[in-house]
Amino acid sequence: MNNDSRESWEIDPNWKAATGGQGAVVRVRHRTSGVLGALKTLHPNHLGSRERRYRMKQEVELLSLLEGKGVPRLLLSNVEEWKSVGTQMYMIMEWVDGRTLADFCNGVPQPIQTALSVVAALTDTVARCHSVEVLHRDIKPDNIILRSECSAQPVLIDFGMGWATSNDRDNPEEFVTDSNQEIGNRFLRLPEYAPGHHIRDSRSDVTMLVGIFFYLLTGTAPRLLLDGSGRMPHESLLQKFPPDVVSHPLWERIRRFFNVGFQQRVDMRYADTDDLQAALASLSDTASPPMTTALDEQLARIQRLAESADGVLLEKCQKESLQALRGFYDAFMERIREFGFVAGGQNPVIAEWGRAARTTLILSKDGASEPKVGFVCQISFENGPYEASYSVIGEAIWTRLYTGPLADPDSLQETMLRSIDSVLDALLQRYATALEQHVIRMKR
Repeated sequence: MNNDSRESWEIDPNWKAATGGQGAVVRVRHRTSGVLGALKTLHPNHLGSRERRYRMKQEVELLSLLEGKGVPRLLLSNVEEWKSVGTQMYMIMEWVDGRTLADFCNGVPQPIQTALSVVAALTDTVARCHSVEVLHRDIKPDNIILRSECSAQPVLIDFGMGWATSNDRDNPEEFVTDSNQEIGNRFLRLPEYAPGHHIRDSRSDVTMLVGIFFYLLTGTAPRLLLDGSGRMPHESLLQKFPPDVVSHPLWERIRRFFNVGFQQRVDMRYADTDDLQAALASLSDTASPPMTTALDEQLARIQRLAESADGVLLEKCQKESLQALRGFYDAFMERIREFGFVAGGQNPVIAEWGRAARTTLILSKDGASEPKVGFVCQISFENGPYEASYSVIGEAIWTRLYTGPLADPDSLQETMLRSIDSVLDALLQRYATALEQHVIRMKR
């Protein structure tokens, strides 16, 4: 910040003030340099509120930490006066010339690539926030400005609801949001921000970015993670997506993206901004559409667990991992017949105290009992994500096939099917070695 005083700035009479829940924002101009700024002041009825005054102090400190990287650069403030109840508080930020995302969309869906570029840039900004332990907690179209010269350069504004980890040490109890008050916004109301919860978690910011992607594709706010019928926004508001989006080759991946991003449970959503960026990158991939596989037999019966949230999740994971492994098993058996091989062994079953699905197969040439080679293939879900791997019998090495979120079983099944040839290659190498040893014995 510079050392100018408030008197060095004059209000632009040609610019209408904008008001929000915390205060008012007007455009100002520096009397000497002509630099434009955004002057934010508290509403008069908030001047006596220590909680509101602390919020503005907090916003100034958060902007100072971020140094204008994807957010407005802080120019001037008088937050040192925050304890002087009744004294007007102000802050002056750089003026960002452009439209809010709400004005830019104006209810009109945007192309997939536009949505991807805007959200990817926003995710970079939020990643910088999280790297200095700052949470925004109020990401919505009205708090995003697209610079006039480039719609792919969004600026995240209004950190009035923001939080920094340092506040956990420095913030007196009187400034903690009342337990009966909801925080966040109505653009996407998150269960962790409901009255009585107020969990401070970086994944909430990430979920709001998923909501921004939904908004760009539909022109509609997602509002709730689940409607009254238990449907996520992309399910309950499917008709809001333009026909060219739902018919696009990437639609199946977009649907999976929302399946993870809109989970009600925080621990089942994207884990962080890196996780989200990877998911966004997959939507830019123009590879062939995902494969689907019909299974021939019913899934094995799984004992119903206690109807707790964790119990329901465990049962869901058991069914989905068995389904993926059964698809792998059936497709593998068909594949080896093409090369004159047969296999026996154990069908896919639940193992590891209910935390994994496993199958064991022994491979041999059709009509020949020796040599034999075998492998174990397993899908586990004990530590959070799905993890699929296999090990050739006789080798103490497990090879990873897949790691991915519990909310995306489709990608698990797709990857397992695509892994068949790589597993078969390892087995045939082992078989060739064993056959070679048999041939050598015959020469003796």
